Amino acid sequence: MGDLSVYPGRRLAVPGDIRDASFAQLLIDRTVTEFGRLDVLVNNAGLGHHSALAEMPLADVRTILDTNVVGLVAATQTAVAVMKRQGRGQIINISSIVGQRPLMHSGIYCASKTAVNFLSRSWRMELKPYNIKVTLVYPGVTATEFGLAKLGGAGENRFGLSGIPAERVGQAVVKAIQYGRTEVYVTWYDWAVAHLSRLFPRAIDSFLAWSVQKS
Repeated sequence: MGDLSVYPGRRLAVPGDIRDASFAQLLIDRTVTEFGRLDVLVNNAGLGHHSALAEMPLADVRTILDTNVVGLVAATQTAVAVMKRQGRGQIINISSIVGQRPLMHSGIYCASKTAVNFLSRSWRMELKPYNIKVTLVYPGVTATEFGLAKLGGAGENRFGLSGIPAERVGQAVVKAIQYGRTEVYVTWYDWAVAHLSRLFPRAIDSFLAWSVQKS
């Protein structure tokens, strides 16, 4: 976590493991105690990997799904209980462009983000009567330490791209809160990749496989 003291306002840091369902309860309880309410939950915890699907240890599969999917569900269920009592709130789930267009050697991570997409769309319908909005954000390659923590082989992204600044993703999240947006692509080219993949899946498969192998 960066130095938040340079920003105005109050803040509360609660360390823990999102894979532990009891931590989700602790996090929400501490937030409500400190601030009196819970307006927005941003589910941003995520873990990636560099592994061929046929050879990936099942322990790594469980770790990624527990972090990216089960942890998100636990945090959301806990937050929704508070937001229903309040009569409003917003859940923001950070997905990924690869949740719409998978990459080789990242299959479980991509599948976890696809699960986030469909969970979010289901929640959106279920929670509308309670005035709780659900927003999906699709970042592409982002300049963070994410690649250094991958299971099965840490490293930078496989396209040789520097990635967009994390602040740009943060700005997209803030706008999603301000305007109540439903699904947000951080850049126009992320939007293009997602939609071209539906029109020309074989061509995009070949291009991405070539790009990864080349890099």
